[in-house]
Amino acid sequence: KKYTFNKILQSNRNKLLWRDKSVDGLKTGHTKAAGYCLASSAIRDDMRLISVVMGTKSEKARSKESQKLLDHGFRFYDSRKLYSAHESIDTIKIWKGEADSTDLVVKKDFFVVLPRGQEKLTKASVEAPPSINAPINTDSKVGDLVITHNGKEIARTAVYSSKNVNKGGLFKRGMDSIKMYFE
Repeated sequence: KKYTFNKILQSNRNKLLWRDKSVDGLKTGHTKAAGYCLASSAIRDDMRLISVVMGTKSEKARSKESQKLLDHGFRFYDSRKLYSAHESIDTIKIWKGEADSTDLVVKKDFFVVLPRGQEKLTKASVEAPPSINAPINTDSKVGDLVITHNGKEIARTAVYSSKNVNKGGLFKRGMDSIKMYFE
């Protein structure tokens, strides 16, 4: 709500900080061209929302419109954890490696915000090649996890190998080369 800069106490102009305990920031602004603007951040029940309002005619209007957006978002949307970090999402074939396959994972817990009661309209798919050649490590992006809601893409994040897979021995690499020729 307040901070000191160059030994001068400054009050935050975001009035929502005083009116709504869930609001914890963010940035006010005003220019003649842009009008009164406010980017607000709030957390309720472990869900963070950010609202951005631009072009209002007064400080009061920017606060009112920001509050309406935040209230609407918290009332009609939910944050859902779709996948935990390192949870297997899919499996991919590995050629010429010490292992024949690896699980595909996300590095961090993966959340999306969805309209309440519409979780069944959400689909997850993996965009990745059907197979890859060793070596592969856990830091190499293998593909993407794509989330759609009602047929429209709403989120995308990288997927990685769950384990390091070194090149296989000479015999394994040779056999896989022959198998790959026939696939």
